[in-house]
Amino acid sequence: MKRFLILAVSLAALLLPAMAVAGARQQTARQAPAPGPLGKYDPPLTVYVGRGGNPTDLYDNGYNVDRNEWTIEMEETLGIVLKNSWVTATTNYNQKLAASIATGDLPDIFGVNTQEQFLMLARGDQLADLSGAFSTYGSELLKRAFTMDSDQISQVTLNGQLLAVPRFNHRDDMPVVWIRKDWLDKLGLQEPRNLNDLKNIAKAFVERDPDGNGRNDTIGLYASKNLLDIDNFSLALFFFAYHAYPSAEQKGQAWLLDPSGSLVNGVIQPEVKTALAALREWQSEGLLSRDWVNQESPAELLYNGQCGIVLGMNWLPVVALQLETMQPGAVLHAYPWLSADNEPAMAIRSGSPISYFVSNRKFANPEAVIKIANYMFEFFNGDQKIPIKKPYLFNSPETGRENWTKSIYGGGYLPSFQLADHRALVEAFKTGDTSKLSVLAEKNYPYIRKWYAGDKSDPLNWQFTAIYGPDTWSAFGAIASMFDNDQILPAAYTGPATETMRTRQGSLDALRDEVFTKIIIGDLPLSAFDTFVADWKRQGGDDITREVNAWYRENRQ
Repeated sequence: MKRFLILAVSLAALLLPAMAVAGARQQTARQAPAPGPLGKYDPPLTVYVGRGGNPTDLYDNGYNVDRNEWTIEMEETLGIVLKNSWVTATTNYNQKLAASIATGDLPDIFGVNTQEQFLMLARGDQLADLSGAFSTYGSELLKRAFTMDSDQISQVTLNGQLLAVPRFNHRDDMPVVWIRKDWLDKLGLQEPRNLNDLKNIAKAFVERDPDGNGRNDTIGLYASKNLLDIDNFSLALFFFAYHAYPSAEQKGQAWLLDPSGSLVNGVIQPEVKTALAALREWQSEGLLSRDWVNQESPAELLYNGQCGIVLGMNWLPVVALQLETMQPGAVLHAYPWLSADNEPAMAIRSGSPISYFVSNRKFANPEAVIKIANYMFEFFNGDQKIPIKKPYLFNSPETGRENWTKSIYGGGYLPSFQLADHRALVEAFKTGDTSKLSVLAEKNYPYIRKWYAGDKSDPLNWQFTAIYGPDTWSAFGAIASMFDNDQILPAAYTGPATETMRTRQGSLDALRDEVFTKIIIGDLPLSAFDTFVADWKRQGGDDITREVNAWYRENRQ
């Protein structure tokens, strides 16, 4: 997530503002580390880092990119003095790092945002092996995180060497079906159990005036021109109902294992054609939002009371924060994925790290990476409740800005931490015992409690309740049931972009979106899907498939 409550930001954005900084000489003599996961270096250890950020980044109390709340915290708690080797704009971070890789002039520790650059560094023997440091200094929380997602750890372990601490990709960050429950109740409709039920609900929402204004202005299912993005208002979830996977989190990158053990791309499978036929039917019956091909402001349809069904992310209430204020009485409930048949609907979740926290092989104290990671896992998950004791590290007391983004390592969350927080909140509301809540869940608990007490004065009360609340109708209530029912498919391909992907994937995605859109709205016949499959293969798809399978044979079998 890219926002406060889910706290997922790209590592380049975690690595700070844009200004030129001269390179600094790196420490070469090893300094004896203090024992323990959070043992403090004495004398302090100077560590040179690379940072990225935005020119508009602001600081309180006269702080700046070189000295701020987080550099002070690292020095005072760990004895690590962070110095900037260079600072560059977020948008230029990958290019700046590429230049450093080419010259071999790397900071002591730094973040890597792409798998391609991580593998380039690893294969060029430019990264320190963190295995010994992890074994000796890794905290219980860090080691617990590593055991929770062995697939992502395998991707940062090459030839038996641990070369990075990953920023975990959270498999619980996913879309659900959002429905206006107050409209269901008004029309006497039951909650959906399958896609056919959802279609009947959409039809009722279009034809039976659920908003009661006497006008034919309500819609069934909202669709957007971002047809297959795994994001709010896309139709990717509709395809899941037909066991079709034309996209995963990255467009065009849904790879499946066929019965022979080879990888095939989901976008050209026959199930996609079946889903397109169904969407074409929904379109012809007027059940999709009007002019969805050109729709730019989907939240507006929620705010003005026209929209009854949205296929959206677990964090949709962030986008729809003012719904209760602008539509008094509106009640938005989340539901699990719905199937078009008797088989459960599944979804592919990415298995690759968001980013990589690494040490230069030449750096004499690579365990500093482990110690900083220990601190961040303690910060977000530990018993010390650091954000409670030191709230200025989390948010600025003056402006409310997120100060935690100034930390050098953007991870620290346990895999699927949001689902764990929901489950913990369920127990806390049952027992009244909040002692087992994580730091983030503890921050969310008062908002949820106020909402259940009838306090609608603060939109955040509804937002956190709709996302994390203890009832089954919250986003993570729905997601919990999907995890419990094994409706998650792990990604089969977790490798980097192949050579042909880099040159042809964009045009293949554009072809897919154009053809699928025209099929749905009726500008092309359904048979155009077969032509699309042939064109996809001929225009680079077959080459990508060969490259993906070559990687898979070498790395995953």
